[in-house]
Amino acid sequence: MLIGRWYSEGDVNSEFVKAEFAQIQAAITLEQENKRMTWGQYFTTAANHRRAVIALCVGVFTQWSGNNPLSFYLSKILNQVGITSPRQQNVFNLGNTCWGFCNAVFMALMVQRFKRRTMYLTCITGILCVYIMLTVSAAQFAQTGVKSAGTTTLVAIFLYSPLYNMGFNALTYSVLTPSRNPTLS
Repeated sequence: MLIGRWYSEGDVNSEFVKAEFAQIQAAITLEQENKRMTWGQYFTTAANHRRAVIALCVGVFTQWSGNNPLSFYLSKILNQVGITSPRQQNVFNLGNTCWGFCNAVFMALMVQRFKRRTMYLTCITGILCVYIMLTVSAAQFAQTGVKSAGTTTLVAIFLYSPLYNMGFNALTYSVLTPSRNPTLS
């Protein structure tokens, strides 16, 4: 028996080997029982209904978070606030991408330190505030040409990234898995 050779220096009658073997048998039996479950059985309890709704909402909200307008229309936004040189736009885009990478790594490391709900609510509320700030400042710059409004638009673009990464980057993939710390769920 390989368990005895690897775990108890060849003693197949060891209590540890017997316990380990019993645990393996129980796991195999449980897997075979669960194999017979249908997809419909996963939605028979209220807790599973709630999990399914949360999984659906997380996926939809991640897609609707608003990062596409900043990605696809960044050049137009920068043109609107007075950054018309392709070189300046590329430098801004590179800086924003590097900033996004840095805060994505930081936020991914912070996922287990804070409550998921708190992080999501902070993320969503912050993104809403950033988009209000972005819309108002871009419109103000377009109407008046005041430089501070253009600068506020650029600041809003930079503020979006850490908020997005807080909720919709690493947290998206960990929200459906059990937390290691039950007090943080």
